[in-house]
Amino acid sequence: MSHISLFEFTQVVKKTLEKNLDPTYWVVAEIGELRIHPKGHCYLELIEKQGEKIVARMKATIWSYTFQNLNVWFEKITGTSLKSGMKILVNGEIQFHESYGLSLNIRDIDANYTLGEREKIKREVIMRLEKEGLIRMNKSLELPLVPQRIAVISSAHSAGYEDFSNQLANSAYQFHISLFAAEMQGKDGTKSVVEALKNIFKEIDLFDLVVILRGGGAQSDLDCFDTYLMGKAIARFPIPVVTGIGHERDETVADLVARTRLKTPTAVAEFLLNGMRSYEESLLRSYERMIGHTQHRLLNESNRINHAATGIKSLSHQLIRDVDSLLRIQQQHIFDTIQHLQKQNDTQIDHLTGRLSLGLKSNLVRSQQQIYGYEQFFHFSDPEYTLQRGFTYTTIDGKSLNKQEAPTIGQVLETMTLDSTIKSKIEEVK
Repeated sequence: MSHISLFEFTQVVKKTLEKNLDPTYWVVAEIGELRIHPKGHCYLELIEKQGEKIVARMKATIWSYTFQNLNVWFEKITGTSLKSGMKILVNGEIQFHESYGLSLNIRDIDANYTLGEREKIKREVIMRLEKEGLIRMNKSLELPLVPQRIAVISSAHSAGYEDFSNQLANSAYQFHISLFAAEMQGKDGTKSVVEALKNIFKEIDLFDLVVILRGGGAQSDLDCFDTYLMGKAIARFPIPVVTGIGHERDETVADLVARTRLKTPTAVAEFLLNGMRSYEESLLRSYERMIGHTQHRLLNESNRINHAATGIKSLSHQLIRDVDSLLRIQQQHIFDTIQHLQKQNDTQIDHLTGRLSLGLKSNLVRSQQQIYGYEQFFHFSDPEYTLQRGFTYTTIDGKSLNKQEAPTIGQVLETMTLDSTIKSKIEEVK
């Protein structure tokens, strides 16, 4: 059996590749790993996935001079530098080294492809949110008339947050601002902002509005605001969310689903101040309208009262005259009635007086006759009158014989005559 050395074998492979491969290829791949050498070289591991499974892997290099030019140009177009997880379209030549094996030497990168891939992912997120009915959910909430209790999601040391706070603090209105600190960029940005929203939700009754602030930065720093998780959390939040993430060129998914999207933190502050001014002006206009309406109403009511008072005064005078006339008629009627009754009473009194006089005279005669009869009765009943007629009156112990029990022998009789009194003793009773 014939054989060759490993080095000889690598030479065969190298010559075969050089003979059969094109000088360069455009290759689509995902950056699995990326490392910058202190000398400026860029070493990458390119991968391809099917789902979560890696189905292909290859080393790649961008030599220092090429990398400096490509990276600046790439970042200028896409707004971000090369990094792990990014999908790229590269032009490179296949190199085979006896010691380092097969690798791809990258000579060019199509930045527009990467930009398109990012937009594609963003569109897929937006389509999913639309399909689930989330795009307009937070937008449908009404902004409070006077949003003074503000929950702010931002970096604690962000210049944007500081500008926002100072602008509100130096205004004529009072705001209550609560900061919920979060990472506003990078791979942890989405998770951090969503966690801040959860913490706000726990105290939801304390706030009128949520503001998400970020003070500018590279385009790549906005990737965390284009995720489905971020969009869903903002869209479903029960109070209005306002964004001011400091980027004027692009609208992120967070901007798209928020109740109101503004360019910068200072623009958000001015938006809140304008709302307060508008409400204050509305109150002043309402106050002025109320004053004007009240004055007009008072004038109308005063005129109506004066008119009514004049009418009441005239009617009162007429009523007084009518009542006075009626009273005079009633007075005359009463006077005539009294006179008529007085005449009737006088006639009745005269008639009764005559009847009374006759009755008194008749009664007086009857009384006199009765008195005379009584006098005659008493006269004839007088013992003296009886004695004058020759009769006597006999008693025993001062009692009449009619009232005395049967007299007994020995009792003393006392007999009275007209001129004398005779005493005798009973000797015999028959």
